[in-house]
Amino acid sequence: MNQTTTAEAKSYFNFSSGFILAIAANILWGTSFLASKYTLQAWGPFTSAALRFGIATVCLLVILKALKKKIEMPETTGQWIGLLLIATSAFGVLYPMQLAGLKFIPSSLSAAIMLISPLAVLGLSRTVLKEKLSPLKYIALTFGLIGGGVLLFSTNNRLSVNFNSDFFVGTLLTLASAVSLAISAIVTRKYSKEISSASITFWTMAIGFVELTLAAFIFEE
Repeated sequence: MNQTTTAEAKSYFNFSSGFILAIAANILWGTSFLASKYTLQAWGPFTSAALRFGIATVCLLVILKALKKKIEMPETTGQWIGLLLIATSAFGVLYPMQLAGLKFIPSSLSAAIMLISPLAVLGLSRTVLKEKLSPLKYIALTFGLIGGGVLLFSTNNRLSVNFNSDFFVGTLLTLASAVSLAISAIVTRKYSKEISSASITFWTMAIGFVELTLAAFIFEE
């Protein structure tokens, strides 16, 4: 009985800790939209993202060393492929598209569109990871769709169906980045069982930095 109670308490603690960390991460992530708008005044999307994650990779390395956390080296080709997929979807593709979209739409609208990502994660979890959606998740999905629609149409009144307009292009790029974020979350979930979260974050940011730097040299002045 005691073992059962201890296991339940541990499970609840892990869930609560993960939930709190997820909330904190989203708050920090949300504040980056306004800052990103200003970086685009100096650099292009690829350069801005490359500088961002170059600094982040170095900072993470220093923190991990200070905490004496080991950075795991992937052991198989499959793990390297997984890290490459995460890096490309979470850094190499996501942020350049989101930053490029910010050049044409307000940061508030960009944030509203990115809220579609959690809804995409639920859908991909059901189809890719074969996770069952509880009735509560279906309710959350419904309210999420409604709330996302309200935010999307109330944030800005310039939504247009003109496929040639810069505003439509910015909206489309941001929507694509939201889907890319959802894909990265699903792939990360799959490989987090084999590699620690700290190691996944370090390697994917480092790989993403290389991808973004190469793209910056190729596509930007």
